Amino acid sequence: MKYVYILKSILTNPKSAALAGFLLALPIGLLYTILVLEIQPLEAFLKPLFTSDSGRTNAFGLVTILGGMLLLPVALVVSLWPMMRRDADGKRNLHGINLILALAIVALITFTWGGFVKDFVNCEVLNLPNCD
Repeated sequence: MKYVYILKSILTNPKSAALAGFLLALPIGLLYTILVLEIQPLEAFLKPLFTSDSGRTNAFGLVTILGGMLLLPVALVVSLWPMMRRDADGKRNLHGINLILALAIVALITFTWGGFVKDFVNCEVLNLPNCD
């Protein structure tokens, strides 16, 4: 019962919802940023954690990446929830920080899920050469 109250208070307060959405999107956002920008010290630290000796993604890396990708839609809903609710007057309020965060999460979803779908189609559906 205590967790329901906490969840309800997070989803009704726009600042709490923005913080919760940010924290849910943070792991995959940081990982994506480190890998795309090729930040060498952090990439060198993460590579042995996420890959096996042969260079393929290990179980921990797979769980981290897929788990982070699955948290992105949850983060989007959490950040938009205060704007979907109607207040006592029957109006919906627009909260700037929640909207900015939602747009950033949509961009992150587009890049991560889009890249995943592109690789899947190229390698599994079209069977293009040099897929690794």
